[in-house]
Amino acid sequence: MLIIEEMQELKIDVKEVKKLKNIFFLDVRTKEEYEEMKIENSKLIPLNELESRINEIPKDKQIIVYCHKGIRSFQAALFLKQKGFNVKSIDGGIDAWLKNSVK
Repeated sequence: MLIIEEMQELKIDVKEVKKLKNIFFLDVRTKEEYEEMKIENSKLIPLNELESRINEIPKDKQIIVYCHKGIRSFQAALFLKQKGFNVKSIDGGIDAWLKNSVK
């Protein structure tokens, strides 16, 4: 599969996320970024710690990964998908989430 097709398959729009139930928000930014702003009830696992902390992510929920703009979260989503998780990456990251929340 081409990388562009995989990106489209793994991306999810903020409006679609807000319709979902039984989800687990995973923030893959740094601790400093997380402390500045975050999505309520999200779990912080920085991208560089993801592989060693994968056991902290539930297999029975839809995983919604986010970062600042969507690059790191796509990398995390791709990794988690390969490990068998039901995962999507917020298109546009927390920036898109915040813009959508203001409207």
